[in-house]
Amino acid sequence: MESYLPVSKINDFLFYIFIPFISYDFEDNRKRARFAKFLKKFGRKIQYSVYEIKNSPRVLQNILSEIELKYKKDFSGSDSILIFLYLWIMPEEN
Repeated sequence: MESYLPVSKINDFLFYIFIPFISYDFEDNRKRARFAKFLKKFGRKIQYSVYEIKNSPRVLQNILSEIELKYKKDFSGSDSILIFLYLWIMPEEN
């Protein structure tokens, strides 16, 4: 089973992939560009202001910590970051 995301085993027949998505909307263009550049290190852009994050829950935790330390203090009332966690469960490939 090949994937650029880590595949984890549930049992002998089922596997899962944990896929986080981050969507954001910032009023300020400069702040939006800075955040997009930051997310680009951790995943791929799938739509304007939406990124699929590669790797693992640990990477997502690092992103959350960075948001808390570097970006949260600059938020205005209309800025937002949404995080969606997608768990894809699949049968074993034969």
